[in-house]
Amino acid sequence: MNAEKRLIGNTILFSIATFFSRLLGLVREIVISSLFGLGKTTDAFFLAFTIPNLLRQLLAEGAFNNSFIPIYSDVLTEEGCKEQREFLSVVFTFLVIILVLISFLGVIFAPFLIKIFAPGFLRDQVLYSNAVSLLKILFPYIFFISLASFLSGILNAHGSFFFPALTPLWLNLSMILFSLLFWRVFGIKALVIGVIIGGIFQLLFLVPFVIKRGIRFSFSLNFKNRYLINILIIMAPAIISVLVNQLNIVIDRIFASFLEVGSISALYYSNRLVQFPLGVFGIALSTVFFPLVSKYISEKQYEKFETYTSLGIRTGAVILIPFSLYLFIFSTPIISIIYEHGVFSSQDVLMTSLALKYYSIGIFFYSGANFLNRIFYSTKDSKTPMYVSIASVITNIF
Repeated sequence: MNAEKRLIGNTILFSIATFFSRLLGLVREIVISSLFGLGKTTDAFFLAFTIPNLLRQLLAEGAFNNSFIPIYSDVLTEEGCKEQREFLSVVFTFLVIILVLISFLGVIFAPFLIKIFAPGFLRDQVLYSNAVSLLKILFPYIFFISLASFLSGILNAHGSFFFPALTPLWLNLSMILFSLLFWRVFGIKALVIGVIIGGIFQLLFLVPFVIKRGIRFSFSLNFKNRYLINILIIMAPAIISVLVNQLNIVIDRIFASFLEVGSISALYYSNRLVQFPLGVFGIALSTVFFPLVSKYISEKQYEKFETYTSLGIRTGAVILIPFSLYLFIFSTPIISIIYEHGVFSSQDVLMTSLALKYYSIGIFFYSGANFLNRIFYSTKDSKTPMYVSIASVITNIF
């Protein structure tokens, strides 16, 4: 019963924190749409912003944390404080090295990446050049947000969910402030600066909470640590799974880059609305349940594992299916009320509402797939999600 109360409490706290984060995120999108509308400028920014966010799924919330948390649960169950500190130090060092390398290579290969992600931009040299320029500035964001996600994973494994869920507030607040204060001076680059500053604050915000829990780690090059090796073994199929999953987004962007100007922005704005219920409820359930079921697997409490897996799926269905229907039916008035301000026109509303209508159909299914993926990862099975991801991409293409 105490476990159930903690689970309910953590889910509610996470949902509340995520609600305020997503609400501020919605304000962010309203500000961006009012100042910049739909056009070449926003297409270039949203495409450039998509690429580091896709990598974040590999190096942060996605493949890495899905592999890290189950192994860290084993370390907490089986090892003492010294071994726990050594494990975190090794993982931290490994992550920093990888992130620095990826950030450096990302800046160098930015032109190539834009050609891959938006080949349609090559028809407009100005649009292509703007996207490349913005991507080069944005790439260091992956360093800060991935380390912030690493700290969030540590706190989640220790049962702390509220403050990690608040970290997106800093990104949203930074983007809003820099947009409003500097858009006349820097144009769309004011948003880019806001992203980088927001990423730094997301990382710094979590440091005191990690220290307060007595969690310490430093640098260690002991890459032969058996737990790190276990993470990498699980992570290999997980990386393929996340990459294949993210291909769905890439495919959408590739097709949209050949459509009329503003199509990529319409996909982005509509997706942000879909992410609201997904974040507040769907991701909240996955995030809170994941460390708990990983703990039950580590402790071999399989009956509790099955009970909470079933509970998570049923709860998600009850909450998210009504949201899906609501967004599908009222897509046009919702988009009009939220976005039709400033330079965002009625034609922009029609484009964005059509995208929202189709996105809304998949809300419960996306959430359910994400939840079940976490369940497989908790059992250290990363191959099944990989096979499912491959099937989903094939379906998306055809």
